[in-house]
Amino acid sequence: MDSRTNFQAVLGDLRAELDALDTRLVVLLKERADVIRQVIRQKAEHGLGPVDLKREREMLSRIEEQAASVGLEPQIASRILRAVIEAFTELEAKSLDSGA
Repeated sequence: MDSRTNFQAVLGDLRAELDALDTRLVVLLKERADVIRQVIRQKAEHGLGPVDLKREREMLSRIEEQAASVGLEPQIASRILRAVIEAFTELEAKSLDSGA
């Protein structure tokens, strides 16, 4: 096997591994969405809005610490969690506005 063929095989294997990880991320996001729906119901029952800036800051701080503890660049984890928070906050806002 020449080096180009070997490279393609290794790259293919790595991409398959990434695809499997992405699938796991989607499953985790679905689980998070299920919990968020419960949060939305609780907030609706108690007249709360979708944004809790103190909680968001705590989440981001915690995720940065966790990332650092496993050798992941904290800013990467923080950026990803920030995007997740924004997406789910948008879902909360729409649901609370519609009276979910």
